[in-house]
Amino acid sequence: MTPDDPTPAVPGPADETDPLAAVTLRPATFFALAAVTALLIGLVLALVPVHVAGPDVTRSSDVSCGSVIGGVETPRIAGDVPELNRTELLTYVDVCERGVSERETVSSVLFFGGAVAGLWMGVVRRRRT
Repeated sequence: MTPDDPTPAVPGPADETDPLAAVTLRPATFFALAAVTALLIGLVLALVPVHVAGPDVTRSSDVSCGSVIGGVETPRIAGDVPELNRTELLTYVDVCERGVSERETVSSVLFFGGAVAGLWMGVVRRRRT
């Protein structure tokens, strides 16, 4: 609309382009990126060792329990905290087993969920119309 012409301006083809289209992912690309991210996070969580709090509350310390893949390593726990008696060591092994089990649940859901989603993206394809 101009002062001389009272008719409103009709947007042309150049004005109809979406400015966000250049930075927005397609749904299939976003889904594939989410699947790969879940797979990698699950793998990293499975490889990184689990740590629990140490027995001395006056100083900040932790006990390394092992990773999801290797399981709880009792000699490592006994080496990290040598002043524990047998009952306390068994308590720490139990705490470590629960920590590793919880980490295993999260990492396996992410890893296998990402793997299944990635396979689904590669095998099951929808036709574009």
